[in-house]
Amino acid sequence: VIQIMGNHEIMNLASDYRYVSKQEKGFASPAERHAAFSLYGNYGGRLSHLMLSHQVSGTVFTHGGITPEWAHRNIHQVNKYASEKLRAYIGQTKTAGNVKVPSVLGANGPAWYRGYATDPENMACSTLQRALDIMGAKRMVVGHTVQDNGRVLSRCNGRFFVIDVGISRSIKGRQAALEILPDGTVRAIYPFETVTLVKGTPA
Repeated sequence: VIQIMGNHEIMNLASDYRYVSKQEKGFASPAERHAAFSLYGNYGGRLSHLMLSHQVSGTVFTHGGITPEWAHRNIHQVNKYASEKLRAYIGQTKTAGNVKVPSVLGANGPAWYRGYATDPENMACSTLQRALDIMGAKRMVVGHTVQDNGRVLSRCNGRFFVIDVGISRSIKGRQAALEILPDGTVRAIYPFETVTLVKGTPA
């Protein structure tokens, strides 16, 4: 199992608890929580080593989306660069108005970008195809943008998939998985049905 870093991991590492519930915040004192999510803490030590993106054959996995700007750097270099910037970022003093977010970890970086999921499809798909061509990939799979209907979203003729269906009980509590077969078939798996999103080509 390969885990990918998302925006909420970055936020917790940077002591940004805007989306953490009061109940979760209460599991430890502020000082203890900060220590746990520090680079040397039980959680921070593991989370800080997660990759921002990963490519398996023709499929790119990332939390938000990789734009052509970042695709040009190739995934290995983006992960290395993000790791360096993340460590410097979470090492900064967290005072109001004094935190500069590195671009690779910002709104248009792989962990936060939503354009492919929310922009008009003609615009999103054109940009997506440029990024895929640069990376030599066929498709991109992301999370980040919760699908209120609990269904995997397929866009750009099966080249882009959003698999965040709100699996957490605190969001929607719905379950789904994406299966990509060797022949290119892509299927969405739900508790009581499996839906073919892309039909592959038999060898």
